[in-house]
Amino acid sequence: MASAPDRNGPTHPLPAPTGQETAGVQPAPIRPTPIHSPCIRVCSINPKTSWCEGCYRTLKEIAGWSRLTPDERERIMRELPARGADMAARKA
Repeated sequence: MASAPDRNGPTHPLPAPTGQETAGVQPAPIRPTPIHSPCIRVCSINPKTSWCEGCYRTLKEIAGWSRLTPDERERIMRELPARGADMAARKA
């Protein structure tokens, strides 16, 4: 049994935990991690590339974004700058 120091000198034994200490206490709710999206609210699909003019994703990528794994979203995010550059070059 553990002891707690008493300010006045001798130590007193602490009672063994019974599990009752947390009875009725609810754990904090688990909040889902927000999913970062490249959307900038400029939603227009380019008919030549099939990419959104704002975020450079395809309709399939946009529609499935919340169901993609973090690795899949990360892969797409890495591709977006090149898609944007390609889109800009096509307009020039």
